[in-house]
Amino acid sequence: DDLELVRRKVRSKCGRDLNYLLSQVPGLCLLLGESQKNYSTFSSKIQILPRFKSACRRFLKAVTAIHGSVVILFDDIDFADEDSLQVIQSLITDQCLKHVLIIATYRDEKVKGQVLEIDKNL
Repeated sequence: DDLELVRRKVRSKCGRDLNYLLSQVPGLCLLLGESQKNYSTFSSKIQILPRFKSACRRFLKAVTAIHGSVVILFDDIDFADEDSLQVIQSLITDQCLKHVLIIATYRDEKVKGQVLEIDKNL
């Protein structure tokens, strides 16, 4: 089965980062055919954000190595917290992340007079 082959390859390429990513984004369990369980997590924010950014990049690299390209839509980033914007920014600025199209939307009226942090770095 093609889907199961893709799942195995993603699991193999992501390694331990996959379990960490599943703990933070449980919806991926459905995509990867994993049962939802209690994965171990880190306790401090200082540990969580860098690990999460790394896990996201590794996951996307694994998927693009198998499928060739990925499109990600981040809707309403004007509601995103600072940590989420940092994750998006790390994906956009990663020179090693190839074949990923990132689309981010926001409402002009929500950010009137403000510059989103992510805009400054592009």
